[in-house]
Amino acid sequence: IRMSSEQKNIGYKLSSAQEWLWLVYQLANKGSAFNMSWIIKLKKPLDKRILILSIQDVIQRHEILRSIIKVNKKNSYQYILSD
Repeated sequence: IRMSSEQKNIGYKLSSAQEWLWLVYQLANKGSAFNMSWIIKLKKPLDKRILILSIQDVIQRHEILRSIIKVNKKNSYQYILSD
C-alpha cells in the first residue's frame, strides 16, 4: 500500500516493539548493537554505479528505510521521508 504525500507528513505513533527498540538504542549510546557487518569477496570488479542505483531502488521501495523518529515530551512518532 502506497501512502499519498499528505499521509506521509503525518507522524505515526510507534508500536510497543518499535518503542522498545528505540529505548534500547538510546540507552546503548547509539552503538552498533543492531548492525550486522560482513565481508563479501567479489570475483569480478564491482560496478559502483549499478550498486548505488540498486541501493537507491531498494530505499525507494521500502518506506521503513526512509523513516525517522521524532520525540516530543510524551510520545515518539515515525515520519516517512519523501521519495
